[in-house]
Amino acid sequence: MIDCQTDERNEYLQYLIDSGRLDDHERGITARVIAGKPLSDKQEFVFKRHVQEAFLEMTCRICGGDVAMRDLISHEDDGLCGDCSHSYASWTKHD
Repeated sequence: MIDCQTDERNEYLQYLIDSGRLDDHERGITARVIAGKPLSDKQEFVFKRHVQEAFLEMTCRICGGDVAMRDLISHEDDGLCGDCSHSYASWTKHD
């Protein structure tokens, strides 16, 4: 069975690697996570602190709701959930 959340997460993690947003050490650890390889305690700490908390656990800066991973890529990290990003685009279009 395919876990869509895992596929979506891995797609976003690959985006972080490809976009250069991670340093060399974080890229290596993130590549291991994508591949499903085990992490040492130190690697797990680095991943949680510098990747998961920084990039995967985002809340919308307007409504405070969770930002879905698909929105993180499609909205260029604007810090908005899909609904607020759409509304914001509508608001600014009329200016």
